[in-house]
Amino acid sequence: MRHMWKSSNGIIIHALAAAVCTAGAAYVAFAQGPGGGETRPQAVQAISQVFRGFLASNNIAEASLWVGRNGSAQLAAGNLGRVPDTVAPLATGSMSITGLCILQLLDSARLDRGATIQVLLPEFTATLDEPFRSINAASIRVEHLIQHTSGITFDATKDAAIFAAAAGSPRPDEAFARAALNQQLGGPGTTYALNNVNYAILGMIIKRITAEPYEAFCTRTVLTPRNVTARIAPGLQALEAFGGWEMSASSYAQFFFASYAPSALTSGAAQFFMNSLPTRPFMFSTRVNCETCNYGLGVMVMPVGEPRSGPTRRHDIFHHGDWSSTATTPREASFFAATYTNGMTVVLNYDRSVRSEALQESMRIAAYGADPPTAGGMERPALTEEQIRDILRK
Repeated sequence: MRHMWKSSNGIIIHALAAAVCTAGAAYVAFAQGPGGGETRPQAVQAISQVFRGFLASNNIAEASLWVGRNGSAQLAAGNLGRVPDTVAPLATGSMSITGLCILQLLDSARLDRGATIQVLLPEFTATLDEPFRSINAASIRVEHLIQHTSGITFDATKDAAIFAAAAGSPRPDEAFARAALNQQLGGPGTTYALNNVNYAILGMIIKRITAEPYEAFCTRTVLTPRNVTARIAPGLQALEAFGGWEMSASSYAQFFFASYAPSALTSGAAQFFMNSLPTRPFMFSTRVNCETCNYGLGVMVMPVGEPRSGPTRRHDIFHHGDWSSTATTPREASFFAATYTNGMTVVLNYDRSVRSEALQESMRIAAYGADPPTAGGMERPALTEEQIRDILRK
């Protein structure tokens, strides 16, 4: 399995140009939800147009888009090939579910963030080669896995041969973890590096502590209380805790807003991971070095304003995942979700493995197009809100 990272300024230019050509089109339909969220038609229109331009420039036929504010739907784009209620893969957006399952264990004191792999998974540790069982497994803590600072440098899930073998085994997560841990580490706790194996190991820890199947525990403790339905897709079971979940865009929007709203993240563990100082270097994309960002509870966290403390409403929270593999069904897919400090939430998915940091940046600019943040000391987007306003003036 592999992840396809692509970046092109041309995508932004094409999206902006397409938005100018289609400004005012009738397909932008607003639906004020029961939550009473205040409509931001400029931002919603810009988000829709940027996404449609991206789809056109990449010849993507099937996609879903959900846009809301403060938990209320403002746009449900139903003519993108699939409606927002169509179930689709979350890719590595699945990490958000795993992160919140781990939070349940931390908050209930069934798990300590400082516990090591060696302590939590002794039988698995015994299967590692020496000296890795006494070094790597003893060095990596739960908090490292959550924040992708474990020092694991080899992502076994992206090796085609290992993935094929693991997918045919009864415990693919252990196969991935064993292949990755039987390598020299890069220094736990010192460097951020997004690696699927970190969350595969967290899935193993969940099963070990709860004595329940991973999917069953997460459904019971995280999804059902939020009134959302999801499952590990039959063709994606090998990805489980780091990429196996599927859910509709509208359901994920409900889950995302309910899970990462400030009122939902009040525990000490939640505040630690969502407000944690970054481990440098932190690259949340191949184009942007966000020196104030961190990875917390299955999502990227971008602070808006300083100081770096206080409620999570001062954070933009997002995740973008994709995969392309001949050993999964479907063989490729992409997913993106973000919630911004002004209450705007965006969830989208599409049936191709096309990753674009430019799309992430454009979505953020569009979301703030109607009311850009005013908090002091914020890091401005790579492009300005004025470019979005230029579109909307046409």
